Amino acid sequence: MTNAEDHRSTEFPEQQGCQARPGEGAPQSRPNDAEIPPGEWTSFLESFSQQHEGWLASISVSSGVRRSVRVRNCRFAHITTAQEGAQHQFRISVEGNRGDHLVHEVTNPLRLTFKRDLRGAHEGLDITSADDSVTTLRFRVAAHPETLDGVLAQVHHSEAP
Repeated sequence: MTNAEDHRSTEFPEQQGCQARPGEGAPQSRPNDAEIPPGEWTSFLESFSQQHEGWLASISVSSGVRRSVRVRNCRFAHITTAQEGAQHQFRISVEGNRGDHLVHEVTNPLRLTFKRDLRGAHEGLDITSADDSVTTLRFRVAAHPETLDGVLAQVHHSEAP
């Protein structure tokens, strides 16, 4: 399978600012990272989505030395998992800068890693696919969800027309 078959996404508008940041390379494992067993993917992703809804996130895909930024600093909506036959699929949804919903699909995931910094703050996810490509979901700022309790609700309320 090619990378194009394993990773499909909607066309992201130019407003997303899809540029790689200097110094970013392939994701690396650290002591606070947690690999989520496949049998726990659905419940973990439901909880993860509830905890991080509205957080600013970027999505990129790395394959070998190539890295493609799919979306940058958009509001995370949710991530779901589905199974079609023997294949699993993850769908990462974000809200674009124009209020549109953008979806990035990852098929054939083999490994799901919850990324945390050395203080345990939540950084995002790494999803390794059968073709060895890695989709990364990274939050703009690593944080503990409890430190943002109520903050995002106030931001959403103040942005309402």
